Amino acid sequence: MGATLMFALCLDPGKLTGVCFFEQDEGNDPAIIDSLELNQKDTYQYIEKIFTDYKNKELKVICEDFIISQRTAQMKTSDTRFSLEIIGAVRYFCLKHKKPLVLQTPATMKKFFHTWSLKDFNMWTKGGEGHKRDAARHGVFYLLQSGKWDPPMNHTAKGDYENLERMFN
Repeated sequence: MGATLMFALCLDPGKLTGVCFFEQDEGNDPAIIDSLELNQKDTYQYIEKIFTDYKNKELKVICEDFIISQRTAQMKTSDTRFSLEIIGAVRYFCLKHKKPLVLQTPATMKKFFHTWSLKDFNMWTKGGEGHKRDAARHGVFYLLQSGKWDPPMNHTAKGDYENLERMFN
C-alpha cells in the first residue's frame, strides 16, 4: 500500500487573511504549494477554488479560532468582524464539501512556537505581514499534534527534540 497524500489548507483569518496550502505524503516533509496574504474577497475565492480543485482529495482545513473574550470584545469591531466572517465561510465550505475542520486557538499555537521556529521545520516563507506564517504555524502544529508528521532531528535546529516528542505524547 502506497503513502497517503494529504492536502492542508491553513488559515489565519482577519482583515488580511494568512493562507498556507501544502501537501504531505505520509511520512515525508510537507511541501508548501501556496503561502499568501489575501483580502476578504480573495480569501473566499481562494477557498472556493481549493474546495473545487481538491474535492476528491484528502483535504484537511486548519483555521485559527476566534473566541470572543473581554479582551477581544474591546477590539475594533471591523477587525473582529472579518475574522468571524471568514471562519463562518470556512465552516460553511467544510460542511458543504464534507471536509474536516480543525480550529486552533492562537494561544495554543503561539505557546508551541515560543521555542520553535518555522525555519526549524523548513516551512518559513518570506514577505508579507506575518499572517501567512501564522497560518503555516497552525499547519505545522496540526501535523505534529495529530501524529501525521514526525520530523527528523535535523529539522530542530533550536531546542530539544525530546521536548517536542514529550509535548505530544
